[in-house]
Amino acid sequence: MSASSFVRCAALCAFVLVVATRTANAQYPGELSGRVTDAITGVPVESALVEVIGTGLTVLSDGRGHYRLRGLEPGRHSVRFTRMGYESQVREIEIQNGETKWLVVQLGARPVELEEVRAAPNVARVGEPAAGAFTIDRDEIEGSGEHTAAGLLEGRAGLVVQRRGSVGRQTVSIRG
Repeated sequence: MSASSFVRCAALCAFVLVVATRTANAQYPGELSGRVTDAITGVPVESALVEVIGTGLTVLSDGRGHYRLRGLEPGRHSVRFTRMGYESQVREIEIQNGETKWLVVQLGARPVELEEVRAAPNVARVGEPAAGAFTIDRDEIEGSGEHTAAGLLEGRAGLVVQRRGSVGRQTVSIRG
């Protein structure tokens, strides 16, 4: 083997080793963390569904609006954020090898249309509500400025509204 053939062979071997090493690098999953808040008030949105479309990876935001999705393969992903009472949102992200990406999303309110709800215990005659019954009509709901059914019912006779923190879950109990 001549010297020039040996140099060419050595150069080719070195080139193959460099290319093979670069392509053989392991792919490490990344993660997506962040926070979901109300676009107007900035209050954390609890129980927002965060879903990486097409992967089956989902998580709910906690009481502080925080979420964390682990095991994302490197590359581009579409992430959907949904919660009843809010407009859903889809964001495009790029995850690098082993990266933790932070993403804050602000969801805008979307009113939910509901049928009229009527509770009438101990009805004397069909169509006649019992003593102590009350009705909340659309004008009262819209004029109240409340964002939850519990807020509308708070202070009504026979009802107890319990709250967990300033933005936590609310429970309505009927006495009697």
